[in-house]
Amino acid sequence: QIDDKSRCYEITKQMNEKSKGEYGVKTYEKVVYMKRLMFVMEFASGGNLHSFYKKNLNLFDTETKIINLFLPVVNSISWMHSKGLVHADLKLGNVVVTNKKELKVIDFDLSVTFGEYKGGRGTAQYIAPEILKAWETKSVFYNGKEDSYGLGVMFYYLNFNRYPFIGAKRDDVLKMINKGFFFVPKGTSTLVCNLLQQSLNVNPGQRIKSENFAKQLDRIKEIDNPVVLEDDTMVSNEGVSLFLEDVG
Repeated sequence: QIDDKSRCYEITKQMNEKSKGEYGVKTYEKVVYMKRLMFVMEFASGGNLHSFYKKNLNLFDTETKIINLFLPVVNSISWMHSKGLVHADLKLGNVVVTNKKELKVIDFDLSVTFGEYKGGRGTAQYIAPEILKAWETKSVFYNGKEDSYGLGVMFYYLNFNRYPFIGAKRDDVLKMINKGFFFVPKGTSTLVCNLLQQSLNVNPGQRIKSENFAKQLDRIKEIDNPVVLEDDTMVSNEGVSLFLEDVG
C-alpha cells in the first residue's frame, strides 16, 4: 500500500512541476503515520468534480463551457501517456476543483506503466470492456486506451448529467458496457457525438488516443454554429447512428 501511495505522490508532484502548475495538484510533503503514507497537497475548495458538477450545472450548460473546463483533464492524461503511464481509474471522483475552478486529476494509486500486465481495476461505470474481460483472465495489457474510455465516460456525463451505460444493478451496467450502445439526445453537436463514439468504442484498437481526444476538443470549441443531431439517437460501437424509432 505504501508503494502505491509513494507512486501516487511522485506522479502528482512531477505532473504539477513539469507542467508549471497547469496539471496536477501542488504537493508539499509526504509523511508516514501509523504505517500509512500520507501527503500534504494544495486545498481543492471545489471538492471533486462529481459534486461540483451537481452544484454548478450552469457552468456546464453549453458544449463550449464543458470543453474549456474539461480540456485540462484530457491534457493531464495525455501528459501521463507521453511518460508511459496509465491512470487506470479515471472518474469524476478522481478529479478535484480548485478555488480558481481549475480541474486537476488526482489518485494515481492504481496507475500502471504501458505494457504492464495487471488484473482488472477501476470503477464500474467507467470500466472499459477489455478491463471487464481482465477480471475473468486476471490479466490485461495496459496501453492507455483504458484511460481514453474513462475520459469518454466523464465527457458524456458532463454533457448529459448521466452515465452512458446504466442499469438497475451493477451487473446490468457491466452488460451494457459490453454491448456498447449509448443514447445521445437531439441538439448535441455531431462533433461531440462522434468524439463520444471514438472514445467509448468497445474495440480498444479503434478507440481514440488521449492526445487526439485533446485535439478534437480544441477543434470543436473553435467551430461556430456546429451541425447538431435533429433526433434522439442511439450510437453503436461501429459508429453507425440509429434513430430510436429504428431500434425499438
